Amino acid sequence: MRLLAAMLGTAGLASVTLMLAILARLTKRWQAVTRIRSYYRWFYFASALVALAALARLVRIGHLPVVALGQSFPPFLESSSWFYLVFYHLPLVTAMTMSLILAWRNWGWLFRTREK
Repeated sequence: MRLLAAMLGTAGLASVTLMLAILARLTKRWQAVTRIRSYYRWFYFASALVALAALARLVRIGHLPVVALGQSFPPFLESSSWFYLVFYHLPLVTAMTMSLILAWRNWGWLFRTREK
């Protein structure tokens, strides 16, 4: 069950990566239509950061069968280790924060209403 949850979590990260790539393409096309400056390339960078986090999660999943046999994770793969902080948590937080700011900057006009 633990392996299934870990694999589904990684699939979720892969879907976020795909969503950011789609958002980059939409933003690029919107920039071409409106001729305003857009920072769509940063969505690709955020997508790469999420992919890095997914790879770090896959590395950890690779050690789950060893844990099931009664052994523990290698010290660098523990949830509190520097490896997991640098290659999973920081890229994920950075990518999501950057994506939120970019999406609000590029697509925030959809939520603003004009009152005359």
